Amino acid sequence: MTMVDKDPAGLLERMPELQAIAAEDVSVRRAIERGAPHDVYRRLWWLRLLGRMRHHREPLDLLIARRRLFLTPIRSAPVMATLNGVGTRVYGESERDYDGTYLTSLFVTVLFVPVFPLSTYLVADGHGQGSGRSWRFIGKVPFGGALYLWQRALALLAVGGIVASAMSAFYASRHNEVQVLNGLPVAVTVSIEGAKSVEVLPFGRTMVDVPTGVHAVDVRSGDRLVESGSIDVHAGVDVLAYNVLGISALYAEEVVYTAAATSSNGAEPVVHCDQRVVEIDDVDYAFTSPPEQLKSDKRGGAIRKRHVDVASGGALACVYYLLDTGRTDRAVALMTQADEASGFDPSLHPGAMQLEQQYGDREKALLLAEQGRSAHQGSLDHHRIYQDMMLGFGRRDELIADYTARRDSAPDSADAAYLLARVQPLRPGLAPYAELVKRFPKHGYLLRAHVHDRFIAADFQAAIQASQELRSVDAKLHAEAFGLVIEAMVALGQVEEALQQIENMFATAEASDKEFLATLYALSAQRASSDHDRDLLFSKLEKPETPRQIARRLAARVNARLDISPSELTAAGTESSKTALDLLRALEKDPAASLANVVTAPDGVIGAIPPQSWALAYCEAVRSNPDGEAARRLARGANEAAHALAEYLESGDDAALIELEPSMRAAAHFVRSRNTALPDLVRAELRARATEEDILKTVITAAIQNWPTP
Repeated sequence: MTMVDKDPAGLLERMPELQAIAAEDVSVRRAIERGAPHDVYRRLWWLRLLGRMRHHREPLDLLIARRRLFLTPIRSAPVMATLNGVGTRVYGESERDYDGTYLTSLFVTVLFVPVFPLSTYLVADGHGQGSGRSWRFIGKVPFGGALYLWQRALALLAVGGIVASAMSAFYASRHNEVQVLNGLPVAVTVSIEGAKSVEVLPFGRTMVDVPTGVHAVDVRSGDRLVESGSIDVHAGVDVLAYNVLGISALYAEEVVYTAAATSSNGAEPVVHCDQRVVEIDDVDYAFTSPPEQLKSDKRGGAIRKRHVDVASGGALACVYYLLDTGRTDRAVALMTQADEASGFDPSLHPGAMQLEQQYGDREKALLLAEQGRSAHQGSLDHHRIYQDMMLGFGRRDELIADYTARRDSAPDSADAAYLLARVQPLRPGLAPYAELVKRFPKHGYLLRAHVHDRFIAADFQAAIQASQELRSVDAKLHAEAFGLVIEAMVALGQVEEALQQIENMFATAEASDKEFLATLYALSAQRASSDHDRDLLFSKLEKPETPRQIARRLAARVNARLDISPSELTAAGTESSKTALDLLRALEKDPAASLANVVTAPDGVIGAIPPQSWALAYCEAVRSNPDGEAARRLARGANEAAHALAEYLESGDDAALIELEPSMRAAAHFVRSRNTALPDLVRAELRARATEEDILKTVITAAIQNWPTP
């Protein structure tokens, strides 16, 4: 046993029981020799808590219960003050003695709630003036067990929070979150070196944590390699995105909040199409809609925020943007890459071939069609796309031989019969699908083809009857033929019923189809015997938000022959959108101005012209200057229809128009009537035929009424 060498605090004089305990426990002995009463008390408390020195249990209990024995002097009373309930003050009372002294504890408070214990004191009530309570502080004593654990737990949490913040800051300096964007209609798996592989859903976005530095990137769809690349990850970038194939339309826009507290878009958004890796800093709202309102400062100045998001529409949104901004080559390349990467998905496949045919490599377009058909032999849509491309190349005979062999190898196949029928040339007076739908009455594609065939043959009652059968077989295909059915009903004078059907369809239609239905209603209402609000369904559409949506809405109103105001034109957004509107509006009144717009318009504008407007513009371009730039630009990507219209304008042979819809025939008749070499009687007859075949009184009727007579 080792005795205590010195006792500067006089603890052994007050508590002789400590001598025996100190002789057996070196920590107690050293604390006594240091003159540290609180350390002595805390060691005794731990010995009791851990069940040590059971033979000294009684003196341990007595010593721990009398904390005032371990008193240390203080120079002055602690500072106690609160502001709005935040500050320091004493709480509690324990171990009151006969002399009026007792123990109380000083706490940090929040809203007068004790949060963190600072010290425990031996005090006596003071004799202060006023209504407030006062204390006379005698000295500091150790914490009791509960307060000791409370303080240590909070301190540990604070230290842990500091350590966690430090580790988080260190981690953030070595990592960043990468937003992986997939604009394809199929899921992809993205593997970034140094990070876990993630699956990104169609048109989706997924976040992955990646260390800083340059990392290889591998993107696959199933077993198919989409692309390989790399990304240089920097810490501290607000938005760091890897854009698969560069085909998602990631944009950054400025949102301005004025004194009126209403948000509005500032400058035109910066669109990051055709970029694999995108870094954007100073972002306030990332991939979430900014608030509609934000309180401005007291001076009434504007508050500007940056919003980053991905435009809806996947690859198509990016392709349209590139076309609108004159980057046609990149639009074609991206669309083709997206088509191949998606495995020739039907949502991309026709557009990819059309762009290649119009602005790229026509042979490449045909190759895509062949690859799509080979990859999807069981898909009627891919066969139809391939057939249309071959017909555009004038290779009907090859198609007939190919699909005759397919039909012969499967004589009971409705699909084989349908695919052969649709490549056969139409002949006046024949109904090529009539017998087939009797044989295969539940084949949706045959019924839809029969609806279309009867419609272009002006057998409108048969078209309506076939559409009713189609509705019971395939609602989706019936919806695709809905416009033809309405036009047939209007041609037969069933306008009121047609308008009611449009309203019924509008009520349950997808949002993407409602603009078309609003246009169809406005045009059909022109033929009604009673007054109808032609703007009825347009007024029920959701308000467009982006410049592209606004421009598309205004173009739909022009196509519906509804007025648009100068202020609406101003809001049209980009210059290409305004050019498109100028072209469509000029087509109603001034053919020369319209064709001038065709020559200067971006490729995306030309590709988006509605069929009847395209036919009218193309026919006039061929009539006025068949070798001119307007005719050349309008002919691209529409070879079969363009050839038929050009042949009719030259020969006047109706057989050239047999496969075209009535509105296109109307455009051809009207423009041919402008041929001054024809007799006046013939020209008048052609105008009458044009008026009759423009069933919905579209832009063609407007041109008949407004174009100057040559």
